[in-house]
Amino acid sequence: MIQLIQKNKLLTVLPLILLIWGCGKPTPKYDSKKVTGHEIVTLIDSYINGDEKAENRLKDPFELNILDAKRYRKVEIDSLKIDGVTFFGVLLQHKQPENNKFLIYDDTLGLLLHDKSLSGSLNYKRVEVGNKQFFSVIQKYSVKNIINVEYLKIYDIKSNRASIAFENYVEVSSPSLLAKMTTAFDKGNPLKLNFKLWGNASVFKPLTVEYKDEEGFSTKAEKWKELLKSYVRGYQTSEKITPIAEELPKYYNTRFDLLRMYLPAKWEIKNGVEIKSLFSEKVTGTVVTREKKDITIFIFDLEGKSPVRKHIKEINFNLISDEYNYSLYDSKLIKKEDEVTQFLLSKCENEEYLVAIRCDAKFYDNNYPLIYYMVNSVNVNCY
Repeated sequence: MIQLIQKNKLLTVLPLILLIWGCGKPTPKYDSKKVTGHEIVTLIDSYINGDEKAENRLKDPFELNILDAKRYRKVEIDSLKIDGVTFFGVLLQHKQPENNKFLIYDDTLGLLLHDKSLSGSLNYKRVEVGNKQFFSVIQKYSVKNIINVEYLKIYDIKSNRASIAFENYVEVSSPSLLAKMTTAFDKGNPLKLNFKLWGNASVFKPLTVEYKDEEGFSTKAEKWKELLKSYVRGYQTSEKITPIAEELPKYYNTRFDLLRMYLPAKWEIKNGVEIKSLFSEKVTGTVVTREKKDITIFIFDLEGKSPVRKHIKEINFNLISDEYNYSLYDSKLIKKEDEVTQFLLSKCENEEYLVAIRCDAKFYDNNYPLIYYMVNSVNVNCY
């Protein structure tokens, strides 16, 4: 498209050039000025702050009211060099996901790619396959309010054009299925893909993905992609992640109105219970059990000087996610005889909750997609 515009411009000025040729005046030059990374950053910053001149220089790819640009939550800008030419990748995550963007510019602000099909929370990463660098984006979003999806896109640049060269599901998680594709990007080496699947009998062998300029990627793991696409599209459920407070009897004085977690059907929730089995001394919290008594959830509001705080100092937590308005941490799986326990810590500004999931070790192994899903469903509604 950029080359076509340049050609049309040339055709427009050609008669003028012929007219003045005999006058001995120099031929006008139409070279585009190259921009630096600092200028790109300044332009994007100006655009987000409502500068229409900056919007025009960026080739107006945003298609929304300039005032709405202030609602972009995340902006990431990076560059890479291919054959001596610098290219810039610009990731913009908006409060309204339909306005999410990934843009690729050349070093004269020529817009090579405008990807508008990006959902949910976005993470940018520069990757390398063989001896070539690529921009990539991982999307994290939910489908039908219950399936959690992570989806990878890798963008290729060649012959001054950009395109999506590889895309696939990195993770799909529901209460009954868990699918994970791990990607190993090592400088100078092919891309290596490994697959793990729970809740489905299909088998996927590891893949080595080569890249060649003429052919692109040697394989795109289409069978994996089609299996998960079909699963996501065909999934039917009426379940949802429920605020804990909605499940509690109304006469209980509880502050769990901010905490949300997925609980399958037929759970009994009791508040103000003395719990003796988690720590060295008894504490008071909320206990959630199923009819079969095969799994138990313990919930503690860590407000103020909660006595539970001194006990969690003995637990080592690892950060799972801080991409949203809360942070979620988990502990290593604690095994004791035939039982396993997983601790989760969720923080949001001045709110903090501890969740413990305890179940039989055999139940954990046989229902791993459910446990994994429940762990990652814990969140705090801090809006």
